[in-house]
Formats: sequence, structure tokens, C-alpha cells
Amino acid sequence: MKLTFFPVSTGKFVILSIVTFSIYPVFWFYQNWKRIGHATRSERRIGPLLRTTLAPLWATRLLRIIKERAEADAIAVTWSPLALGIAFIILSLSAFLPKPWWLISIGLFAPLLPPLQTCQRVNAAAGNPEGLNDAYSAGNVATIIIGALFWVLVGYAMTIQIS
Repeated sequence: MKLTFFPVSTGKFVILSIVTFSIYPVFWFYQNWKRIGHATRSERRIGPLLRTTLAPLWATRLLRIIKERAEADAIAVTWSPLALGIAFIILSLSAFLPKPWWLISIGLFAPLLPPLQTCQRVNAAAGNPEGLNDAYSAGNVATIIIGALFWVLVGYAMTIQIS
């Protein structure tokens, strides 16, 4: 079975990443680890849930697999799995910074954009068997609305002083 990756458009990935406070990239990790496990029959060794739970530790490996899969299809890859993996780890750790510096962690999706676009090219070379996934489902819309409301609350909370 030829490996294809979890399809999602760049715009949808960015929007859902921001409104979910960086939970959507974790979902993207899980979906890709699940596919890699099925394609390589390696899901028994370390399951996708554990790899996703420890996403910062496994980020570089996932990115390396994406790069290798693209290069096997003669798709040019100009990004470094190690550099983007380190950026992902740093942004993951930034969530533990004090207010307002933790907001840096919302950019967690940024180092995943080049690999995401490479996944899109790999899927396109395979004929996009699942489509582009650029439409928003009812669940996506609900997530965006709820996430936007939480962002409003976070913004408000950051402007007031509790005495």
C-alpha cells in the first residue's frame, strides 16, 4: 500500500490550529502516524496515540518520513526535518511561558506548514485519493465559533487586572 498523508488544505490547517489553541496540529500528527502505521505495518511497535502524546519528541521523525516519502516520488523538498522539528519543540515549550509570552505557542503550526504542503504534493502525485479536504464541516464551523469565543475571552482576561 502506497503511503498518503492526512489531507488538509493550508488555510484550513492554519485556521483550525489557531482557534483550537494548537490542538489541531496534534490531531494532524495522530492522523499521519495512524496512516504511517497502516502503510508500514509498524503500528504495533509504538502506536499513533503514544507518538502523538509525545509529539515534540517524535516530530522530527514524522517530518523525516514525510521528506523521504516525497523524495521517493521525486518531489523536491527544501526544508530540514531537524530544523523544523527543533522549532516545533521550542514552540511547544513556549506554552509554559508566563502571560503574555505563552501566546508564542499559538504559532506551533508554522514549522509544520512546509511538511504539510509537501504532504499535499505527495497526495496530489497519488491522485488525491481522499480529495483536498478544504471544505469546512459543521464540526469545523462549530469549532471555529467556539474557538473564536475563547479567543475573545482570553483577550478580555489579558486586559483586566484581578485584584
